[in-house]
Amino acid sequence: MSPTGSSSADTRADRAFRLNPRQASTEWEGRGARSAGRSLWLNGAYRQFEGDLPSRAADVSLGFATDRWGGLTGHASQGTWNGIGTLNYGGRAWVNPVRGVTIFGSFAEGEFGSRDAMLMDGTVAPEAPDIGIVPGVAAITDRKTGRAGLSFSRWGLTLAGATLYTWSDLALPLGTEADYGAPADIGVHRTGFEAMAILPTRWQALTIEGSYQRWEEPGPYLPEQTYQGAFEYHKIFKETGNLELWFSAGVRGHDPMLTFVDDGGSGVGGVVEVPFYQSWYGHIQVRVVTVRLWLGMDNATVRRDNQNYPGRLLPYARSFFALRWDLWN
Repeated sequence: MSPTGSSSADTRADRAFRLNPRQASTEWEGRGARSAGRSLWLNGAYRQFEGDLPSRAADVSLGFATDRWGGLTGHASQGTWNGIGTLNYGGRAWVNPVRGVTIFGSFAEGEFGSRDAMLMDGTVAPEAPDIGIVPGVAAITDRKTGRAGLSFSRWGLTLAGATLYTWSDLALPLGTEADYGAPADIGVHRTGFEAMAILPTRWQALTIEGSYQRWEEPGPYLPEQTYQGAFEYHKIFKETGNLELWFSAGVRGHDPMLTFVDDGGSGVGGVVEVPFYQSWYGHIQVRVVTVRLWLGMDNATVRRDNQNYPGRLLPYARSFFALRWDLWN
């Protein structure tokens, strides 16, 4: 299979200090796969980018899985960023449940490329100040991550936990407009843990679900604590199964978070902390035969200080709805 695609971008004319966007970008991709029965498989892909970063990338992954024992997968990726080659690899393994207990683990390490400018190419507008940014510059970071844990599932109860590890020599901005001009931060070793639970109730259709993650030290885009908890309801009504209902009500949030930011175009950005985030939400979905209706609301308590970037407040409350109707199968 060899798909291809192109894209174009535009930006507001009054933002003279921004880079002029590239008019178009083209990507070509070749992809192949091979399997031996149900238990062994091999996938590969190669991507070529025209005037972009990276200029090319190649990926390969393989693995096997058995119904009795478990499985093992591995992957490797190689890319080119402004003539600099990167290579990273990783793997994942798991053991199928034994008396309800499953063991799992994963790791990844190597070199990863990223932009340290906006996700566009071009030249600086003539009236823009000289901010010393070269369009399309690449940055390379060495990174290691690891995760190992186990889960238990029986009698409608599920409990899981894992230890976490991450290290990088550099913490890089995302390359978006909000962090344009921000320098990279020093990476550090961090360890943490995560846990999740699904608790049954006296009503079969209703469960209480939650998750929690904690790191010994916060980092950019990595709050010290992140959590979510909700009541989840799902039931099919009528003998025909033509009426189905999903409902969830809960809360998600995290501790103050460090975020890369610019400073209005001067090119001297940095890392700034945004405050504690919390959003109480409710979602409902109803299916009648093939008609589905979604309704939802976030930040139901109208918390006024939620933000992902300093000074860019999220809506005090947000509601949404959607409708889908499948016809003729």
